[in-house]
Amino acid sequence: MQVTMLGIVHEKRPGRLAQLPLIEPDLALGALVRERMRAEPRSRALFVFVGKSGHSMKVLTWDGTGTIVVQVGEGSDELFGGYDWFGTYLRIQERFWRFAERAPIAARRAAATVAVPLAQKTFKKQKAGELLRRLGADQSLFWGGVGVFDDQTKSKLLSPQMRAHYNGLSTHDVVREYQERIESARPKSDFAARMTYLELKLRLPELLLMRVDKITMATSVEARVPFLDHHLIEYAMGLPRNLKVKGRTGKHILKQALESVLPKDVLYKPKRGFGAPAREWFRGPRGDELIQQLMNSRIRERKFFDYNFIQQLADEHLREQQDWSAHLWALLNLSVWYDRWIG
Repeated sequence: MQVTMLGIVHEKRPGRLAQLPLIEPDLALGALVRERMRAEPRSRALFVFVGKSGHSMKVLTWDGTGTIVVQVGEGSDELFGGYDWFGTYLRIQERFWRFAERAPIAARRAAATVAVPLAQKTFKKQKAGELLRRLGADQSLFWGGVGVFDDQTKSKLLSPQMRAHYNGLSTHDVVREYQERIESARPKSDFAARMTYLELKLRLPELLLMRVDKITMATSVEARVPFLDHHLIEYAMGLPRNLKVKGRTGKHILKQALESVLPKDVLYKPKRGFGAPAREWFRGPRGDELIQQLMNSRIRERKFFDYNFIQQLADEHLREQQDWSAHLWALLNLSVWYDRWIG
């Protein structure tokens, strides 16, 4: 089992503090937790255990009793630019995009026609080609911090019936509604604030908060999100980007505010996510089994997807021509969910 600390929580009633076993991945962090907990005898450390399968999670407290409410950090990365991709998009916007989008649309479209295929052949990842396509199509740079299928791949994934049903609707049509809303309400807001707004409206409620709520409710624990206090959001949205991202370090002002509370070697450690080794799973001994489970799912009867294209993704991934693991993993999860609850 892999273990990672989620937060320090507070009991409804005082209680005896259980001794923490030394199984934390970072012993310095573990020592810090113990020190803080000794100072506050009503606190408990909450940990999330992630099974090796990557999809089983259980929330536990060390003594297993008493904790009914926890505070979690959702919203801090969105508000203060904590994600690595946040800084990447800022650099693209400031060093290239804001100049390139001033060029006539005809020139951009012609350049993209030549550059997109070249970028897709040169880079194993599809992102460069997709961003060039957006530039040529007069679309905005940022649609969200984490995506799986871009519009080009999505059009190939959908069956002819589904493409006809959606009649050219794109992800950008959905994103543009929120972009226009913040442009109208806060025309002087900077690019960082507009990225934050999109994340607050889309990925945070649809994925991150939903996930936290399911995990905590499954163990009779209530999660509260102090970073999403509306006063704090309003304040953070007005901060300039150089207080959020400095160099390649995100959450700059938040980390500075906590320098007297946390050691710097903890505070400025590189960000670590919860990624599962899906790439290796699909290329490993059970890769064929996973692909067959995807290809033979009962959702196929609904004719949502072009399974010839899905097989092409699987073949290219197995031959290591492209890393399609995120795409295959998303489709597999959808298929397993459908077979379990609907099919």
